[in-house]
Amino acid sequence: MKATPLSPSFQALKPDDEVSVSLPGSTRKLKIRSIKNHGRGILVSFHDINDPESARLLRGALIGIEAGAVELPEGEFLYSQIIGLSVVTAEGEEVGAVSDIFKTGSNDVYVVKKGEKEYLIPAIRDVIKKIDLADKKIIIEVMKGLLD
Repeated sequence: MKATPLSPSFQALKPDDEVSVSLPGSTRKLKIRSIKNHGRGILVSFHDINDPESARLLRGALIGIEAGAVELPEGEFLYSQIIGLSVVTAEGEEVGAVSDIFKTGSNDVYVVKKGEKEYLIPAIRDVIKKIDLADKKIIIEVMKGLLD
């Protein structure tokens, strides 16, 4: 079946990795049989899904992985690990919490909310100074205009 990656960590999946396949009202665990790039998407097949009709039933499903299920390169994180982290400046000022992430052509952008305010924080080295999962926070360097 064809899949659209919503996270760069999807690229780290390999045959025999176990994933959660979710449709409204149900989630099941499946093992990947094969996975390969296909244009802007990915082609993935699963053990136990052996005919087109069974694959069709998975149309529109969300494929998820557990944190720690794949080994990510140093400095890479799952979106699920980032969403919910608090964001603070290098000076210790609280900015808000990451509520969403979206991709642009060159980098991800963290949507950070605090009350009614919303900030778009580019996930680039000049801005993101540290992602600390243990302390559940992201430390940023505020560039001119970033928090205006």
